[in-house]
This record gives sequence, C-alpha cells and structure tokens, in this order.
Amino acid sequence: MPIDFTQIETGEDFELLCEDLLRAMGFTIEAKPARGPDLGKDIIATKTVPDDAGFDDTHRYLIECKHYAKSDRSVREPDIGSPIARMGAHNCDRYILATTTVAAEKTRVQIASITNTVPHYKATVWHKGDLARFLDAHPDVLQRHFPALGPTPADALADTVTGLLTVMGFTCHERQAAGDRVRLVCASRGALTRPVVVVCREGAVSREDVEALLANVNAQGLSGGVLVTYTRVTPAAGERAAETDGLVRAFTLDAFYRELIDFEPYVRQLVADYDGSELSTYYVDLGCRTDDGSEIKPMDGYVDRWLDDPTRNHISILGDYGTGKTSFCRQYAAGLGRRWLADPDRNRIPILISLRDYAKTMGLQQLITDFLVNRCGIQARYEAFTRFNADGKLVLLFDGFDEMAQKVDYQTTVDNFEELAKAVEERGKVILTCRTPYFRTREEAQELFRGQPPEICETSEAPGRRPEYPLIDLRDRPNFEIVHLLPFDRADMQAILRQRFPAGWETLWRRIQDTYNLEELAQRPVLLDMIARSLPDLRPGQVVNAARLYQAYTDRWLTRDWEKGRHLITRDDKRLFMQQLALEMVRREELSIHYSRLPDQVRAHFHLDKAREIDYFEHDIRTCSFLNRDADGNYQFVHRSFGEFFVAQWLAPRLLDATAPEMRVNEEVRGFVHGLLEGATDDWPPPPEGMEVPEGMVWVPPGPFIYGGGENTRVVRLERGFFVARTPVTNAQYARFVAETGHRPPSHWKGRTPPGELGDHPVVYVSWHDAVEYAEWAGARLPTEQEWEKAARGIDGRTYPWGDEEPTPELCNFDGNEGGTTPVGVYSPQGDSPCGCVDMAGNVWEWTASEWEPGSDLRVLRGGASSLRGASAALFASTGVRSAASGTSGFGWCCPHTSDP
Repeated sequence: MPIDFTQIETGEDFELLCEDLLRAMGFTIEAKPARGPDLGKDIIATKTVPDDAGFDDTHRYLIECKHYAKSDRSVREPDIGSPIARMGAHNCDRYILATTTVAAEKTRVQIASITNTVPHYKATVWHKGDLARFLDAHPDVLQRHFPALGPTPADALADTVTGLLTVMGFTCHERQAAGDRVRLVCASRGALTRPVVVVCREGAVSREDVEALLANVNAQGLSGGVLVTYTRVTPAAGERAAETDGLVRAFTLDAFYRELIDFEPYVRQLVADYDGSELSTYYVDLGCRTDDGSEIKPMDGYVDRWLDDPTRNHISILGDYGTGKTSFCRQYAAGLGRRWLADPDRNRIPILISLRDYAKTMGLQQLITDFLVNRCGIQARYEAFTRFNADGKLVLLFDGFDEMAQKVDYQTTVDNFEELAKAVEERGKVILTCRTPYFRTREEAQELFRGQPPEICETSEAPGRRPEYPLIDLRDRPNFEIVHLLPFDRADMQAILRQRFPAGWETLWRRIQDTYNLEELAQRPVLLDMIARSLPDLRPGQVVNAARLYQAYTDRWLTRDWEKGRHLITRDDKRLFMQQLALEMVRREELSIHYSRLPDQVRAHFHLDKAREIDYFEHDIRTCSFLNRDADGNYQFVHRSFGEFFVAQWLAPRLLDATAPEMRVNEEVRGFVHGLLEGATDDWPPPPEGMEVPEGMVWVPPGPFIYGGGENTRVVRLERGFFVARTPVTNAQYARFVAETGHRPPSHWKGRTPPGELGDHPVVYVSWHDAVEYAEWAGARLPTEQEWEKAARGIDGRTYPWGDEEPTPELCNFDGNEGGTTPVGVYSPQGDSPCGCVDMAGNVWEWTASEWEPGSDLRVLRGGASSLRGASAALFASTGVRSAASGTSGFGWCCPHTSDP
C-alpha cells in the first residue's frame, strides 16, 4: 500500500516509528537515540534467531534513521560517515540505514562493501519501499503512525480488483464488506449478460470458500463466481473449483491479472527471438557510469537493483552509436521474460518497444495500442495496459529514442519525451535508451541554468538561439536517472573475440594490438565486430579511424560478391544504391523505405520496376550484412550508423570538388566525413591564377563546407573566396593604427603604447566598433561568422583547427594553462587550421561582422579564449555574443580581403 512519508513531521517522529516497527518485528531496543535537529540518530537493538543448527544466535544492530522525505533528497556518503567505526564503538555486528527516501548509489556501494571490509559484519538499507512493506505486515504500527490509511487488506484488494474489472469492461454495482472479505457483484457492459460475483478475501482461499460461493451463485442465478486473494489458493480449493466446470474460479491476485490479459505468448516469443539470435551467443556484459560518477559492471546488476527499488521509476541509458544500447535491451528483456515465465507472481512482464518503428509524433496511447494489438497480437484495451503499468506489473523498455527524435524538430523531441514520460507511474518501471546528446544530467542542467557571466553568453544556451541539441531537463524529476554506457575494456574485447572466433581469436587480438589505434576503436561493440571481419584488409601499423573501418567493411562485402561472379549489378552501382538509399532516408526523415518510393532515377538505373530484376536485386541485397529488405519490400540498415556512413561517403568527394549541395547532417555524418577526408585536405587549394596573396594573409576558396554543430550541423556554401589574416591582430599592429589615426588605445595600455612584452600578443580590450575601424584603416573588413568558421575548420567539419583530437597544451592556449594570452603563432604549425590560420581555438575571442539577431546591437564572437576548457574550445561550441560597444579582455579578430576568383 503506498505510504506518504512526508506526513511524518520531524526526524524525531521518524525515529519513534522505527522503534515501534523494530519492536513489532521482534527486536529489543537497548539504547534509544539522543534526539536532535539533525533528522536522525542511532538506535541500538538486538534480535535473537535460531541458526542452522538450532542454537540461538543473537546479533546487535546499529540502526541509523534518516528522514529526508520532505526534501526528497537521497542519503549521501557524508550523511552516514563511517558506519564501521560506529559499529565497533557500540559493539554491533549488524548495520541498517532506515530512510524515508533512498540511498545514493555511492552510499549503497559503501554499505554493500562493509561485509567485504569486516567479514562478520553485515549491512543493508531499508528505503521507503521496504518500510512500506514492513508496515503493511504490521498494521498496528501502521495505524498508530498513519491513522488515515484505514482500509483493511480485503478493502485494498477489492479496490484493485474493481479497477481491473472496470478497465476490462465490467461495472461493479454492489459492494459488501464482511470481516475478512469483500463481496462485489459485477456485470459486463453487454445488455444480455448476467452478473458475476467476485469475493476478495484475506488469507488463503479454502475448499469451504469455493463451496460457499458455488451455493451463492446457484441460489441467485448468477453467471459465475470468482475468488481472489493476495496470498494463495489451497490445492483442495483449486481441485473443487476445477470440478465446477468454470462456474467458480479461484485466483491469487497475480494469477487474476494474467487471466485478464494473456502476455505469455508474447513473452515466450520475445525470449525465443533473443535465444535464436547470433547476439545471444556472444553477448558480453556491459558496464555503466551513474550520475554520481560510480562505474558499475555488469550493468544488469545495477538495473536489477533499480527494478527492486520502488522509489525509482525511470532510467535513461545513454551511449554513442554502436555502444550496445539495443543489445542490452534485447538480452535484458529476454532475461526478464525468463524470470516471469518461471515465477509470474514475483516478476514483472517485459515490454520491449523499438521506437525506430514509429512515426515522428505519436501519443503514448496510440503507440502502446499499436504495439500490443497490431505487433504482438495481444487483445487488450489501452486502459487495461495503464492499469497493469500503474499496478507495477510491467517493465517498459523504449529502445532508440534518438531514432524517433532525429525525425522531428526540437520542440517535438521534447514533447515526445514528455509523452513517453506519462508511462512513469508511481509503481511503474520505464527504461529508455538514447544517443548521448539528447539529455543532460541534473548536475549539467544546474550548471546550464546558472548561466554564463554577463560579458560572454555562449550560443548553445543564449536567448534567441536554439540549443545545439534538444535537451531534456531532468532537474525536477527525482525518480528519473541517467546512466552512461562504458566502453569495452580489454577483457570484454577478448571475450567477444573468443566467442565469435574460437579458433583464431588470439591471432585477431594480436593484429588489433599491432594496428595503430585499432584497440581504441574496438572499445565500441559495433566497431569490434567490424574490425574482426575487416582485419584482412587493414595493414599492420596503418592509422585507422571509424570511417576507414566502415569503408573497409562495406568494400569487403562489395568485392566478395564481385569475386563470386555476381556481375549484373556492379560494385559501383551497389555503392551508389546504398548512398542513394541513405540520402533518401535522410530527405524523408525515415529509417526504412519501400523500394517503390526510391527516386525515379535510382529505380530506373537498377530496373527495379521489372519483376525479374527485383528478385535478383533482392537476392543480391540479402547477402549484405548491414542492409535488410523485408518481405514487403522495405529497406533499412541494420544499424543506423551504416546509413550515416553512406551519406558521408556520398558527401565527402562532393565537398572536395565543390559540388556538394546545402543540406543538414548530424554529428555522426560529420565525423565520418572528417575521417574519410583525413589527409585529403592537406594540400589547401591556392588562389586563382594571377591573384597574389597579400602579406600575412591566406586564401579561403569559395564553395561548400560543413558548418555548425549539434542539430544545427549542415553543409553551407560561400559564393565568393576571400583572403583572411593568418593571425589575430597583435598589440604592435594595433599600436600603428592608434598612432596614425589617434584612435583611443585599449584600457590596459600605458598611454598610447602597449606593454613591451605583449607586442606580439593579440590585442584585447577593444570593442566591435574598434575592430571595424581598424579593418577599414587596413583596407579590409571583419569576416562573417560563416567565413570565420570555414577559415578555422576547412571543409570537412573538423571539431578543432587541427582535427578531432582533444586540445593539448602543445596545440592551443586553453584552460588557463598559460595564465593569459600567448604570442600569436607559438602553436604553429601543429595547431594551424587547414588554410594556415593560427590561434583559431583558444587564446582570444575574435569579433565577426555577423549580428546575433537581425537588427540587434549584439555581435557574434568566435574562437574562444585562453580560459576556455577543452570541450568548450570546439569550433562550433566556442561561439559568444557581446554588445558591439563593449570592450573587455579576451577579444580579437581576423580581417579578410574579398576578391572575385
């Protein structure tokens, strides 16, 4: 029965409750707490129980009471200090943390480790769900401390049964309570049906109960009778009910649920599908990192504890592509299914729903109804599902929220999450998997909403611009938590290889170790499988990135078919088909597509309107391990990352030859493009013939490039090339401008002269207007934001000027590691951008010509400053806004000449 522990006014009241409950459970209180304002002191109690040999065994307990229900915060490590030390001081060998909320994960780990530290010590946590269960077993204590919770067990049972019958289409129009039972008379909503009597009783159903109900049914001419109990139906009662040919039936409450909706065929199929899959033969336990930084492996144990904890309802499992989110859901759901089939009274029914199968927007009712009725063949109304969920009978696993989110705009993504969150009932359990960028932890959200200092406002959170990713704020949802999947470690990799390739796994492992950075890539499950299959095509010592690995893997399939004599469809044509299929899915924002909806030119190219060619093409495609075509003709990639790779493979050469169209891409496509073009952009194109490069400047050609980040990543096009200053303007350069024009010097200079040691440092303490006047004096102008970014990133969407590798002190000035600005060019050439610009990440902010919003006095800054931390130095993230009139430390600029090529 749900209990509202916020009704307990003080910590002293909670301690009194614990004392009463302990006495009712057979404990002897030896020392009462010295009560105080800290919401909990220690209780010392003893209890004697017989051991396995029949001798009395007495243990001394230290019980710590923590009443945080009113603040709803968890019990943290500092709250309990050192239980082992206090156990020793009080001569106790048992420890119980009793709390009206829950223990934080690190606290649970600390308490669980007590036995490992002192072998004869044992410790546990009684959270609010445990306390509610104990109080249900001791109604006298419950009544003393919660007098408003009056209904008897039979009344509570009748309430539950009435709710179930109502959602199944019955109306209960008579209710009578007598002692340990409640009698209901119910009728279905059909006009010609006779009523049925339902008796809800405390304790076990006996043969005498069946006889009495049978006599009542016959005497009143009812259509039948049902007995329901919390506990058990005796064998004699079951035998007598069976003899009535269905006129009287007897159930435990759990069996009554199963009688109303038959989930067994669905669960058996769920388990059989997993057991018959290749995944079941090589699945390796995954690990996870929790919000408090704890790393836990296997993750199944963490989720099991979450499942057993009635105070925790929702868990989001986050990870990048190919880290095992779907694999975990499949194996964990199958495990839950086996438990339920073995003991349906004590376990929940797993409902695994792949969100990639559903449309852009769908209400929870529509989604659940479609899944249960159309996909699983379970004839149940949505109201019945909600009742089962609210009563704690289900575990809902929503897999692939990002695959639904990628099809919609920001607000719809948030709305979809809110719709799925409706399934989080008080006794419900919901697991959701998603790629990492769509959520923030509570700590990150708090930092996000604290805001930036007034002088700098980064674009990802600034008013007037949409966040780079749709962010789900979980700050006000204490029952919602997040875990992040951990990458594979060496033991995991070896275990997978041993299971998948038992005869040659050691050779494969040595090859992985001998190939530069391949072991790092193998930390992601989907890439490890690809590596093992592609190793024959990878040279020892070769630098491999994820894009090259996908290319080797897909090329291997194309070459294999060619060598087998399948020549009707060439390798290039097959590659074109994959690319066009992926592009069309992106254009339509769908994850599968029917062959009849492919672009006309592609269908014509492959002759897909002719039955013979369709059959041949289907046979050919079925040999592809990364693409499926179902019986209805729908194509989809077995993993979303393959579609993203083929989009990148189509896009990369078109960025090189400047024919790429403007289009939106996601972060994974960007990463693949950068990997495919690694090294290809080293030879930066020179300016058009006859055009001289001004001193101190570099050429940035016109054409397409990848711009932005997060959900705003896209290919854009600059119609005109330009020259850009290779370095930010220095103090020495700005001093010549001040001397010639009489312009106001920066505020930190000594008069009209910069500090001597800062002559080759970038100038700071200047406004946007100062920058514009300097540029005009120099015969130039400020770059637009897009021009600045192309000069900084080149065309391939790299995260930093030098590539995708994280910043180091050898590459740029960031994280305050130099204590201020550094001379321009000290990180050259290793930190240069593709076109040769320096200091484009860190050191100083740089003004651009772009307005933050049309008509606004705010101007966009790029590049970051020496104080920015590593991740914030990313080019698409290091964007700021400042009033054009402001002049503050940390700003600089570039000055391009525009010329017609």
